[in-house]
Amino acid sequence: MRQTSNRISSFFMPSVLYALGAAAIICFPVLLRVQAIRVYVKPAFATTTAQEQAAISGLLQTFSNQSGISVSIDYAQAATAGEYLADLSSRVNGNESIYDVYMIKQSWGSSFPSAFADLFKVAPEINWQNQLSLMRSELTSLDLAGSALIAVPYWADFGGLFFRKDILTKYNIKAPALWADIQSACETIRSNEPDLYCFATAFSDQELIDSAAEWLASATNTPLIASGGVFNFQDPGFASILTVIRNWTQSGVISKDVLGLTEPQVYQLWIQGKVVFFQSRVSQFFQTLQSQQLTKDNFAILKIPGLSGTLTASTVGGFHLAVNSKSKDQNSAAKVVQFMTSFDFQRNRTSAVGVLPSYTALYSDSAL
Repeated sequence: MRQTSNRISSFFMPSVLYALGAAAIICFPVLLRVQAIRVYVKPAFATTTAQEQAAISGLLQTFSNQSGISVSIDYAQAATAGEYLADLSSRVNGNESIYDVYMIKQSWGSSFPSAFADLFKVAPEINWQNQLSLMRSELTSLDLAGSALIAVPYWADFGGLFFRKDILTKYNIKAPALWADIQSACETIRSNEPDLYCFATAFSDQELIDSAAEWLASATNTPLIASGGVFNFQDPGFASILTVIRNWTQSGVISKDVLGLTEPQVYQLWIQGKVVFFQSRVSQFFQTLQSQQLTKDNFAILKIPGLSGTLTASTVGGFHLAVNSKSKDQNSAAKVVQFMTSFDFQRNRTSAVGVLPSYTALYSDSAL
């Protein structure tokens, strides 16, 4: 019996070892194809990280299963765009290679000329031009640095003026079309409800730059920066609108209490019902509704007023995805960028957290 057992073992063992060896040969290349790409982003809003993760986790898993590229996303702790820029600068300038993909603001690409890879070169097999042609041109224009593509729009944003329509209705005031209309409205409202902040915006970091750009552009048709990079400060419209804002800080239209507050702090005042006119980003509309402290019945959003006539302005905002030029696998990172900026990915994310998409067709999607 012992001899029979030995004969059985001697017969099966080579077969088992051969099978195991074959399995190892088959599995090993599969394991090699799995690439790990790390992405570093700022959450759309301070309160939406969990919603964002839930909306995209299934999509990322499907992408990983199909492509063999695993994706991990780390969310920055920065509360504002300015804080995130400081965080990003320290990472990029410190030659960090931990992350393969970074989320950047549209205007930041030129600040780090060698930090991000040319997507045309690192992933020439991807039809980037076709993807960009489906997006809003004002978003894609700054992603091109000469003949190089350094980023792709992840989500969009635009400037707007929120206002308390219930308060304006209460005092029979029309929605403002001019900056002078806001001043007139504030004179009436403040005389009756002095505890309200009449006009507020974030007077710090990136948000102040955006607001100031909108003030200046709403004052004249003359571009602030002419060809050759020359500033057109001689246009009287620029001086006029800055005088208006200065006078508002002195008269109380803009309370000294809000000067220096960050965007999240001013936003809290807004959703608490303490602000009448709030200059901010259109994406805050969804967040305001989510707060359940203000409803569609008592607030609305308008285009930025003008100094005169039909003038208006709105800065283009939002964030874009770029491949770290120090990534060890730039091709796989570029494929992640392509996927995370795809139509279906953006549609899911827009539905979950209310950020504006970069695809033109999604603005007419009745389900969003």
